Amino acid sequence: MTIDATTSDRLRILVVDDSAVYRQIVRRVVSAHELVDSVDVASNGAIALRKMDTNAYDLISLDMEMPEVDGIGVLEAMRARQNHTPTVVLSAVTKAGAAKTIRALSLGAGACVLKPDGPSLDENLTQLEDALHPFINRVALDRNVSTSPSITAPTSIDHLQRTRPTELVVIGCSTGGPAALLDVLGALPATFPAPIVIAQHMPPIVTQSLAADLNSNCALTVAEASDGETIQPGCVYIAPGGQHLTLRQVFSTTRLCVNDNPPRNFCRPSVDELFESVPAQLRSETVAVILTGMGTDGRDGCRNLRADGATILAQDEDTCVIYGMPKAVHAEGLADAVLPLASIASALERLGHVRRAA
Repeated sequence: MTIDATTSDRLRILVVDDSAVYRQIVRRVVSAHELVDSVDVASNGAIALRKMDTNAYDLISLDMEMPEVDGIGVLEAMRARQNHTPTVVLSAVTKAGAAKTIRALSLGAGACVLKPDGPSLDENLTQLEDALHPFINRVALDRNVSTSPSITAPTSIDHLQRTRPTELVVIGCSTGGPAALLDVLGALPATFPAPIVIAQHMPPIVTQSLAADLNSNCALTVAEASDGETIQPGCVYIAPGGQHLTLRQVFSTTRLCVNDNPPRNFCRPSVDELFESVPAQLRSETVAVILTGMGTDGRDGCRNLRADGATILAQDEDTCVIYGMPKAVHAEGLADAVLPLASIASALERLGHVRRAA
């Protein structure tokens, strides 16, 4: 995908890292992107927050582990100040650090990128470029999405009439997604009648911890998806970090497929990949939900699902950490309802059962 930008549209980036070496490495990588105009640096979180008070940035690269104010502290301060600048967190993502990564994503980080630590500088630069340049593309693309949807979508599901219960729920989310998923899934009963399949933009390793945390706090059974697994009612399946998750019909069962195909919309897992894979025979009985996140991933999938009779729910702007993905769906008139986060679980419950016209 090619993204054109005039000089005035080019991005200003702040690189925050307490390591002088890594600051220069990241600065070198992001400066090489054709859409980047200038790169500022800060050696810790406190300095970064002061710079944000006086400068406007289009993107922030944020180290997780820093003295004085660490990456989590910066994200918490940004959220308190309602600073929604797209942020990518760089960290040594391990199982031990997964909780911090999930926290960062819940607070509004758009992505978490593994810091390469190989012996070759060139290889490290290439790995960082492969991780950061797609995120820069997403930021540039998100700026071009209409900010004022001309289509007014209903704010409840009272107008929806169904002749058959929901057989499948698919959910797409990104920035702020872990916390939003907890709100939605945590409010659903163990008796919820449909399987739920989720594509949350997330790096490898972390989704195992996310699934475990959700499973501990939800009545439903939540797990990271396994290739070839048959989906079951009352179960929630989360796409493994860094891999696509799709569905396929095998006789009378619907199975999960995990693959390493190229990213789509600069994302892997991709919401569009999941949504577009919903088997034809399930589409009219599917509810698709687009939660908080930057970018437009999920819009094409919602378009295809709605054309085949699926119901589309989008989170509203006031309750999103980043109103990018829901905005893209709403702006194109694809949402059957635009709802606050606290109403989505009850909407799913109501749509999970037959609702006939009076």
